[in-house]
Amino acid sequence: MSVRKALVFSKDEIRALKESWYVLWGDKTNNGIKMLMKLFKMHPESRAFYKEFKDLREQDMPANKRFRGLALSYMYKLTEYIDAVDDPDTLEDLMVTTCKAHHRRGLGPKHFKWMGSVMTSMVKETMKSTYLTELHKTSWTKLMDALVVVATDVQKTLKEESLDKIQIPEMTGVWRSPHNSPRF
Repeated sequence: MSVRKALVFSKDEIRALKESWYVLWGDKTNNGIKMLMKLFKMHPESRAFYKEFKDLREQDMPANKRFRGLALSYMYKLTEYIDAVDDPDTLEDLMVTTCKAHHRRGLGPKHFKWMGSVMTSMVKETMKSTYLTELHKTSWTKLMDALVVVATDVQKTLKEESLDKIQIPEMTGVWRSPHNSPRF
């Protein structure tokens, strides 16, 4: 899927994202904490990327100020995406910035896919079946899949750029194989 196509949302999808985000944002700190804890539960290998929490016991996470700060920063980043969901150019720019920053830390599309599964689960849990529609779920899946598409594109671009920086020394003179060198 092209990046451009991944970033275009219908009016109904935008409404569903904003409605569900309103519910999640209502308790942003606690929902951010739940989201990070869910990431560690659903994808235990993700914890390796958070060295400062490596020895932190699960029951101590909610009270840890650095953990709470990280959880809140995740929520603010998602708020940026929700605020820009009706503007594909801005949404792309925000996602590219996120993906580049994470790429430098060794995180790529697979890791954003993990976060997508976490977000879909969070929306289901937080909104409960009373308010949750299929459109809410599919809209979140689409948003998080768009992030994976952007991450894949960023990763490809950064690899190509790093290959372009590799300089191969220019050969000077004439190279002769042992088979065509002059005999003395």
